[in-house]
Amino acid sequence: MKKFLFLFAIILATTAFSLKAQCPLTDAVDFTAPTVEGDTVHLFDILDNEGKYVVIDFFFTTCGPCQQAAPHINDAYIYFGCNEGDVIFLAVDTGDTDEECIEFDETYGVEYPTISGVEGGGTQICLDYQIPAYPTVILIAPDHSIVEQDIWPIPNAQAVIDALEPHGLEETDCEEGGFVAGFYAEDIEICYPGATTFFPDCEGGDPISFNWYFEGGIPETSLDENPAIYYQEVGSYDVQLIVSDGENIDTAFAENYISVLDCVGVSESKEEDFSIYPNPANGKFNLNLGDAQFNNANIIITDAMGKVVYRQNDVNLVDTYTTNIDLSAQPQGIYFVTVSSDTRRITKKLFLRN
Repeated sequence: MKKFLFLFAIILATTAFSLKAQCPLTDAVDFTAPTVEGDTVHLFDILDNEGKYVVIDFFFTTCGPCQQAAPHINDAYIYFGCNEGDVIFLAVDTGDTDEECIEFDETYGVEYPTISGVEGGGTQICLDYQIPAYPTVILIAPDHSIVEQDIWPIPNAQAVIDALEPHGLEETDCEEGGFVAGFYAEDIEICYPGATTFFPDCEGGDPISFNWYFEGGIPETSLDENPAIYYQEVGSYDVQLIVSDGENIDTAFAENYISVLDCVGVSESKEEDFSIYPNPANGKFNLNLGDAQFNNANIIITDAMGKVVYRQNDVNLVDTYTTNIDLSAQPQGIYFVTVSSDTRRITKKLFLRN
């Protein structure tokens, strides 16, 4: 009895590949199912609306011959255009979960969509197609007929290629999935002088380096991921971003992307001998008075809404006065620095960049 059970176990273990791996059907059975990546596959939609052939690789994750065939089937998938040509490759599992199928795909290099047996309903699909052994690889034509019931054995990709090419299917280049650069600005219309912050918006990869160019901006170039750029002249300005994900490089360019407008607001004094530097500032800044002198002056700093954020009274300002003002607690934006005395009043705009 033990010997019989042992022999039965051997026979059962080898059934997956000792039976004739041939689908007995001649016409396809429709199905709609989710892949392990969350996409939805509707077989007859591919056949009827897209007019494409469909290869189905029926498998299960612990099947030795399935493991051996998978990378060769994937090579054929690449040869015929990575599902972007006239044929779509699918894998339909029986008995396994999404997680187990994902592990199988990663281990054996499967890039074409996979429907798991459990969450995806692949087990029922295998039953509907009356699959006798695994792997079974079939080819379905756009007219729903199963034109290849058993593409086997698969010692290499050429076996799959030789089975498909007589049906008019040709080698197709896979489209570059591609790393595509892009960006956007927090505001594309700002008041003069003013600032806006930029953000990369790339597809197909995760950028690790950034090379910005800002026409008319301060600074004009930046390597930061999200630079804040100050504009002090009215006009329209170009923006360019060159990004890399470590392997690929791409460039995004937008002509006249930023519009700097002459908005109505607090007017600045015109004295050329009075300036603020650095401007933009990161908290501390200098007031350069040139030949002007202020005795018992008041320094008042307000935000764009007119709220006073700093005040210092009775200051004697002669030539260059270096403040110890720390505005790092204030948000980034435009501020107005006013120096006044009994006889004079000067206002200049300051851009604060934290």
